Amino acid sequence: MAGCCAFCGAQVDPTAAPGSLPGTIVCHVCGREIDAPGQGPTTAPPPPSPLAAPATGPSGPGLCQGPAPAWEGQGPLWRRLARTTSQMLFHPGQTLATPPPPGYAGPLGYGLILGTFGMAMQGLWGRLQGEALWASTAGLWLLALAPLVVLAALFVGAWILHFGLWMVGGDRRGLAATFRYCAYSQASGVFYLLPLIGPLLGGAWSLVILLVGLARAHDIAKRQVFSALLVIMCLLGALAGVVVAGLSALKLGQMTGPRF
Repeated sequence: MAGCCAFCGAQVDPTAAPGSLPGTIVCHVCGREIDAPGQGPTTAPPPPSPLAAPATGPSGPGLCQGPAPAWEGQGPLWRRLARTTSQMLFHPGQTLATPPPPGYAGPLGYGLILGTFGMAMQGLWGRLQGEALWASTAGLWLLALAPLVVLAALFVGAWILHFGLWMVGGDRRGLAATFRYCAYSQASGVFYLLPLIGPLLGGAWSLVILLVGLARAHDIAKRQVFSALLVIMCLLGALAGVVVAGLSALKLGQMTGPRF
């Protein structure tokens, strides 16, 4: 029985060349060592839920129908963490093509770990570079509460993105698929290991994951994701304009004072 490579998504024959470790084989496409089919998270993904929208996107010859993130499989935590990070950095579209599993616990765990790690590294480099925020007491509190901050950011970000998708008719697989994307997109937090350029690389690659991963997560075109982003930016810009106008009017009223 053929399995799926957790790194590139290719179908792998169980009779492929064995790896250096027992129970592993070498993927003929990417050359990475993976668990032999039937022994780990690289087995074929479970059948989609009957409530999920059918996948209609291109699959290409020799590709599994959306290998699920290794985090949702079995095996040691560190291995699933590393494999899922590799999947999201190099193959975000294939990784998020499968319908999301029920609930939020699986993706949430991964998002909390990688999001907190990225925030901690950002704070570390900020303190070493003498940035005012991270060198202050408020910065220390922010680091201490990093898991709660990441938790709130994941849910709020998912709701905002899903609202934009709903506005353009791209919410095909529900809020769970959008949240799943937001959680696994925290893989870009590994770029914060690099000082100075880490945040720039992480932000740029997050945009790539956004366009590719979110499109495959809902089985929609990338232009719909782009349209959803435009809708969100326009709405947030309008909201910011209203807030600024209100504060300006309030300040102007305080300066002029009451007239008698």
